[in-house]
Amino acid sequence: MNMMLSVLAICLALAVVRVESAGPSENCLSCIRQVLQHEGASDSCHREYNYDACGLYHINAHLWMSNGKKGLGWRECAKDLACAEKVIKRFFATNAQKCADDLNKSLLEDLTCSDYMRLHTGGPGGCGSKDTLKNVNAINKCMENI
Repeated sequence: MNMMLSVLAICLALAVVRVESAGPSENCLSCIRQVLQHEGASDSCHREYNYDACGLYHINAHLWMSNGKKGLGWRECAKDLACAEKVIKRFFATNAQKCADDLNKSLLEDLTCSDYMRLHTGGPGGCGSKDTLKNVNAINKCMENI
């Protein structure tokens, strides 16, 4: 019985490590910030799709609320790189499987940085939308130069 519990504990620990290691790389996050910055992202706020969006990741109140309400408030979190990255990483972790499914990719590890960019700009259905293709070349170029 103890051996069975030990094996189960090890399996669970490996599963947690696997989930935490999935997601965009630090280089990818840097490229996403760079591409969004060219679209006017900064530490300030602006109007985007009928929402106020702030910071280097264009975080809005809905994105902040649906991904853990990190920090003191959504505007403050969006303007703080560490807090904003916690929100965006949770968003990616929550929605990556739908993105992979929409792109007919069998593994989350097969998602590219441009896939994560499409997910971010288009929301949970963004990977299946042609409207999110506009930044693919910029992301790919950035990733090649890192």
